[in-house]
Amino acid sequence: MQRKERKYEWVDPVADRIARYFIRMQLRITSALNKGVAGWSKKTLTVSLVGFCMLAGGSSLLITGRSLFTKKAHKKVIRFDKMNLPRTQETNGPTEEEQKKWEEEIAQKVKIYQQVMDSLGEPVSEGLRDSLQMIEKILK
Repeated sequence: MQRKERKYEWVDPVADRIARYFIRMQLRITSALNKGVAGWSKKTLTVSLVGFCMLAGGSSLLITGRSLFTKKAHKKVIRFDKMNLPRTQETNGPTEEEQKKWEEEIAQKVKIYQQVMDSLGEPVSEGLRDSLQMIEKILK
C-alpha cells in the first residue's frame, strides 16, 4: 500500500491547485457580474433572468428536438451485397477410381522404400516397421 501511496502522492497537490484556479476564476466572474448589475432595478433583473432562462431553455429544447425528430442523413459505413456464386457438384471425397489410384501409388512407394532400406542393409526401427505394416494392411 505504501508503494501506491508514494506513486500517487503528487495527485492531491495538483488537484488542490486546479481547484484553487477554478475558484479564483469563478470569483472574478461573479464580482464582474455583480459590479455590472449593481445599479439595475428589481424589475430589470427579473426580466433579464426570465429572458436568459427562456433563451437557455429554448436552445436546449431545439437541440433535443433536432436530435430526436430529424431523419438520419448519414451514409452507411458498411454495405452488404449479395454475391451469386456458381453452383458446384457436392462431393464427399475422391471418387472410387481416384481412391484406387492413390492407394496403388502409396503401395508402390512403400515397396520402393522397403527395397531401398533392404539394399542399404541398415536396420529399420520398430516404429517405422510397424507403420509400414499398418499401411500395407490398410491397402490390402
